[in-house]
Amino acid sequence: MKIIKKLLIILITAFISLAVMLLIIGGGYGPKAHLPTAFIAQEGTFIFAHRGVLYPFPENSAGALQHAKSRGFPGVEIDVQLSQDQQFFLFHDKTGERMLKMPGPVTSRRLSELQQNFLQSKDPEIRERVLSLSDAIEDFGEDFIFYLDMKRYPGNADLVTRAGLINDFLVKHSAREKCIVSSADPLFIAYLEYHYPEIITCLEAVNPPSHLLFNWIPVRFQPDFIATFHYKIDESYVEWLKENDMLNRYIAYTIKSEADLASVQQMGIKKFIADDHPFIQPLLNAE
Repeated sequence: MKIIKKLLIILITAFISLAVMLLIIGGGYGPKAHLPTAFIAQEGTFIFAHRGVLYPFPENSAGALQHAKSRGFPGVEIDVQLSQDQQFFLFHDKTGERMLKMPGPVTSRRLSELQQNFLQSKDPEIRERVLSLSDAIEDFGEDFIFYLDMKRYPGNADLVTRAGLINDFLVKHSAREKCIVSSADPLFIAYLEYHYPEIITCLEAVNPPSHLLFNWIPVRFQPDFIATFHYKIDESYVEWLKENDMLNRYIAYTIKSEADLASVQQMGIKKFIADDHPFIQPLLNAE
């Protein structure tokens, strides 16, 4: 019994010491400083086109981004992965079977390999290839705020490598003000915030009741935005957003129907990711 008590004391002491150390390193609790104020404070609806505007183009393609531009979307949500030769590219799936007719994980291939096949499209005359993030930013950087959904499939580079590479990329392309780096991995987002606080971040999947723990995140680890599927939240969640001045820091995904749109509008949510539908166009025209 004495040995067990000693072990418990050691474990409790170690836990408390770690918590205190993280609190000190993390800058304590309270309101987050250095928020991207202009984007957060902006009034009106802000819509990210889900993987670009798809039909008739493949998702995450240059054609989809061009179509989103022509439709008047102010932002685009795109899926980002890292190739074997450490190039960021736009692609949603873990494997290449559905979109490229290529077997195996896409992260195990070089970008040049991935670009050999055309992306699958409902229109056989459309020929789109895997788009590099570099080309997306260079070609459309003046047109959108980019919501970069950083996929975290097994086989991707480790957290520290990915964080360093995305920071270097954003610095090289002068794109820190144009991109929100998003992930459902809290450690990745916390690492970005601590080491690269100039990057605008979004922590996904802050579903109830986990949102109640948000205020316990030390300020130097705290993301700029949080996001969930719109149907995961309710009025009590929205009240929490309002009480904590988080409503403008919340992004809902993904709006697919008029009922979805009515739901987020009723809750006062103005930043969301949406598929392209006729009922979205009046909101785009109003901007």
